[in-house]
Amino acid sequence: MRDEVAGRLLDQLLTWDADEQAQWMTNLRRLANHKYDSYDGFAAGERFFESLARWLGQFDSPDARRRLVSFVLNELIFISSKEMNHAIACVYPDFIKPELILRVADELGIYPYELRTLVASDAFRTLRRKTLYLGLSDGARMDRLRRSSPELSHEQFWLSPELGSHAVDTMKKKLADAIEEQQLLEGPQFRHVVFVDDFYGSGTSLLHKKNGVWGGKLSRARTHLNDDLREGRDPLLEESADVTVVIYIASEQAEEHIRTTMEQFEPSWSLKVVQRLPREVSCDDPELIAMCEGFFDPVLVDKHKKEKTPLGYGGAALPLVLHHNTPNNSLSVLWADSTDREGGLDRHALFRRYERHHVDRP
Repeated sequence: MRDEVAGRLLDQLLTWDADEQAQWMTNLRRLANHKYDSYDGFAAGERFFESLARWLGQFDSPDARRRLVSFVLNELIFISSKEMNHAIACVYPDFIKPELILRVADELGIYPYELRTLVASDAFRTLRRKTLYLGLSDGARMDRLRRSSPELSHEQFWLSPELGSHAVDTMKKKLADAIEEQQLLEGPQFRHVVFVDDFYGSGTSLLHKKNGVWGGKLSRARTHLNDDLREGRDPLLEESADVTVVIYIASEQAEEHIRTTMEQFEPSWSLKVVQRLPREVSCDDPELIAMCEGFFDPVLVDKHKKEKTPLGYGGAALPLVLHHNTPNNSLSVLWADSTDREGGLDRHALFRRYERHHVDRP
């Protein structure tokens, strides 16, 4: 019933003939059923068509509304829960396991294509068990990664890049037990660390350098590795333990930034991106850019957002929505909602973003 009411409202907002109405509404319903209705940011009972009608009603020009509907139909990238889970399921078999195989092949002096010999070797079984997986945020979905990697032990995963003393002790004991039971090589220390995160649009929050000082998640994670996990009388990591950074989805801009900064930060660390968003997906349409600039509410500029970002943080202009939240690197018409901001323009975003930093949640 709500979709029917929203559909009648769309008929009033859009100047379309019967054929266009039939085609566009059919395609919109398919997208809503397949993806858009599942957006986690919608309130209880809220659906895509309600949000779409309210969103379009903020634009006075019928041509602008048609352009926005065309954008939603043809240009918007919506990563569903199933698609994200598929990306996560690819991490170990398609990205980490081949890296471990190459490393063992080099150590044993065996050709990498001799897979049967390599994966059956004690060296590979040892390195596989001595690889530690750490989440850089809750978006890393370490529970899903763990369940989609049946070759690995649950004791190789931790939700954050920082482990407390109890977690360290438990992991060392479990690793020692595995070494004895599976007849693995050497002592109970991890040889390889994999940092995992879900998405980056610019990459600066992962790693950046300002006034000669490193900052970002990887900088903090490295400090913990060096100060807490490699030091002490019985460290969790081998001194020579290396690092791989895995990102499920990243823009090409973010990937280039991360690779460039990592070469300066830790040249031996490697980066794996499961799904890259090429630069070509970023919006360069002057009409849509103008609508974003007019839509962005200045009230959203606060101590957390220090400047207007009509095209998203870093000017990334991504037409992207993730099922659990809309990145702030995306076009502002998708996420920049100000309906709860006093003194604002009461902007209603199509896929409202849940902000990690908010003036009402200091």
